[in-house]
Amino acid sequence: EGMQAYLGPSMFQPHRARQAIRDAHEKKIPPLIGFYAGLSSVPLMRYMAPFGFDVVWIDWEHTSCNVETMTSLVHDAIFMSQGRTIPFVR
Repeated sequence: EGMQAYLGPSMFQPHRARQAIRDAHEKKIPPLIGFYAGLSSVPLMRYMAPFGFDVVWIDWEHTSCNVETMTSLVHDAIFMSQGRTIPFVR
């Protein structure tokens, strides 16, 4: 089941990532596995999202991309993983 238990009612509604982090910290679920997306590349996100990671950390602080690209990265992480990957943006 994995991160499916922490999804919102639809992919357009907020996930329950804080609860997932809390449960992983309390060892109720296995540790969360994620990847760091330091490149603001939409094709790369579309390629990586279906790999089954629990989270993706998207670095907006050290990349030069606009709001539209960042929105695409977040949406692609969610939709290409069928909601199994929760994106975090810094």
